[in-house]
Amino acid sequence: MGKRIHIFCDSGAFSMAGKARRKLHVGEREFYETTEWMEYVDAYAEFIKANIDCFDCYANVDTSRFPDLTWKIQKYLEEEHGLKPLPVIHHGEEMKWVDKYLDAGYQYICMGGVAKTKGYTPSGKFYEWGDHVWRRLC
Repeated sequence: MGKRIHIFCDSGAFSMAGKARRKLHVGEREFYETTEWMEYVDAYAEFIKANIDCFDCYANVDTSRFPDLTWKIQKYLEEEHGLKPLPVIHHGEEMKWVDKYLDAGYQYICMGGVAKTKGYTPSGKFYEWGDHVWRRLC
C-alpha cells in the first residue's frame, strides 16, 4: 500500500447556490430558505457520513454573505447529523463571528471568500480583514 493522501472536503455550496438561484429566480437570502437548499445540506451530510473514513476534515455548508445562516447550518449538521464540520467565516464578516466560534471551542476555522470573485472580494481588501482575523486568533 502506498502513502496515505490527506483529504479535505469542501461543500461546494457557493457554486451550487449560484446555479440554483438563477434557475429558481430567487434572491440570495431567499434561496437559503428553500427546500432545495436544505436538501443540499442534507445530501452533503449523507455524503460525508457515507465517506467519513476518506476525509481528514470537511467544511461546513457555508453561505458567503450570511454568517448567521452559516452558524445555523453548522449547528444543524452537528445536532441533526452528528457531524463535526470545520466552521467557515468569510471575508468581510464582523469579528464577533470569529469570537463566536472561538468561544464555542472550535480549534480550526476555515476562511472563505478570499478568491478574487467580482463583487465578493475587492482587490486588496482581504489583507486588511485577514490581518484582523489573524490578530484575533493569534
